[in-house]
Amino acid sequence: MIRVLIDDDNAFYREGLWHFIKKNFASSDYGTLELLETSQENLVASDIVVKIFQNGGAQVCHHELLHRKANSLLVGVCSEAAQPPLSRLPDCLKSVLFISRKETLNSLSLKLLQAWKHAQLGEERVRNCQECQALYFSPQEEKVVRYICLGFSVERIAWILSLNIKTISSHKRSVMHKFNLNSDAELLALMKLYEERLTYVSGRRRLFYLNTPAIELNNKRRMQEELIHTVAL
Repeated sequence: MIRVLIDDDNAFYREGLWHFIKKNFASSDYGTLELLETSQENLVASDIVVKIFQNGGAQVCHHELLHRKANSLLVGVCSEAAQPPLSRLPDCLKSVLFISRKETLNSLSLKLLQAWKHAQLGEERVRNCQECQALYFSPQEEKVVRYICLGFSVERIAWILSLNIKTISSHKRSVMHKFNLNSDAELLALMKLYEERLTYVSGRRRLFYLNTPAIELNNKRRMQEELIHTVAL
């Protein structure tokens, strides 16, 4: 029995991929297959895990994949532009097979079956976070991105953090380049994913650098402005 888990919100693609996998493995005499519902418990028990990666998503920590089944096959679905170099993958994504939604059926069939054989014959390596290549925001980058996600303009962020507008823009460009992002929408999606990652990595606490919520801080600054204005009058 080969257990398959496809973690994709696109129901049409998920069903199509499931039937494609089932047909290919059945014709190759690998036995029966079972499609599992998406859950952490099922992920650990799955022989084939298919996960969707947005731009930048394959370069951050995916702690839920650390403890997947030994010799299981991890398939990452993403655009070709979103595929990072294998040398820069987080440890939890080592040996992943990247495929594109635009992959031809012949190419997909060949890649899946070859990767499955390799996973079954390969020596299982221990996955850990000690020397992981996952990317993180710097403290200043995280501050800037959090404010952007809260709807603040670059000018407003510069004022709140007492920094130059060019400095804020530079931090934003740095994040976009580091994670290969092309739009603010991709940046927002990445930040949402980033916040869902481990609070602790390698025994080190992942700090959230905005100790005061941005809205509260903004209100405090506005009160200071009003006070200064009142005194000036």
